[in-house]
Amino acid sequence: VGKGDTVAVLCFNTPEIYEAHYGIPMIGAIINTINIRLDVDTISYILEHGEAKVVITDNELSPTIKEVLNKIKTKPLVIDIDDELANHPEGAGENLGSLNYEEFLKTGDENFEWSLPDDEWDSLALNYTSGTTGLPKGVVYHHRGSYLMALGSVTAFSMAMHPTYMWVVPMFHCNGWGNPYTLTALAGTSVCLRYVSAKNLFEHLSINTPLVNIVRQPNVLNAVEKSFSEVKSNTARFLDRKIHGNTLFNVSIKPVENTKDFLICFEDINSAELTNKQRRDFVANVSHELRSPLTAIIGFLETLNGPAKLDVTAQFKFIQLMSTETHRMNSLINL
Repeated sequence: VGKGDTVAVLCFNTPEIYEAHYGIPMIGAIINTINIRLDVDTISYILEHGEAKVVITDNELSPTIKEVLNKIKTKPLVIDIDDELANHPEGAGENLGSLNYEEFLKTGDENFEWSLPDDEWDSLALNYTSGTTGLPKGVVYHHRGSYLMALGSVTAFSMAMHPTYMWVVPMFHCNGWGNPYTLTALAGTSVCLRYVSAKNLFEHLSINTPLVNIVRQPNVLNAVEKSFSEVKSNTARFLDRKIHGNTLFNVSIKPVENTKDFLICFEDINSAELTNKQRRDFVANVSHELRSPLTAIIGFLETLNGPAKLDVTAQFKFIQLMSTETHRMNSLINL
């Protein structure tokens, strides 16, 4: 496998697909991430049309991929991902290739000297549509375009350095909107969600405190909102008030050294009896240090439906943010 060769990847949002976004282009090959929800015929067409020489696939998908391999005329090298967190339905979990992913990594050269592309217009990734209106259409991303996409996300989502990013957008979807490269540029941390559900999302939000960045897909937000009945945590009840209506919120917050004065002012504005104008008039007269975080809280209160007052869990989250380090909240579900 070398420059210009296609390496297909079919897997969930796990570390392997993230690593593939670097390892494959670093040898000049082209990464072809494929939607794991597609049927046998569609995946078969993509593998043959894209001329994949290697297929890296999660063995939870083995029933589908086994049919694909029997259907296609080409015989690519198959590398299996055997994830201990996988839920294998009946018939799944079979390793179809001669190597599993971890064994494959051990065959590599730790001293391998990778090189930058010869030309910024060289191909980096090959993506396909889902074929809903005919055969899938292939789209090639070049290194320059992916670079611009990755850095553009920094400004589009107002992402700060060292973000903790939860993977909700599939990395097989437009290469995760370029965010595998964005996170590296920002020295960020990835939280990989193999299965996207309200339960998993809230559990990881509680573990990865105090802040998690998350891309706000409307279908994901709607699914989360409908799932509150099965998630009985305080965090869920708090987020219920924020996600309803898909309201988004974006503000920079600096640390507060004078926590005592901040808490006093916080209590003063955290009243359902106050109008937004009264709150803003109050904040206009506080110190510059307190004005920014208090204004952020008022902006948040203005998005709430019903009584604009933060519950105990929400107060704790805000206090935690104010008293630690500088954070940037990219959406309401970050708290």
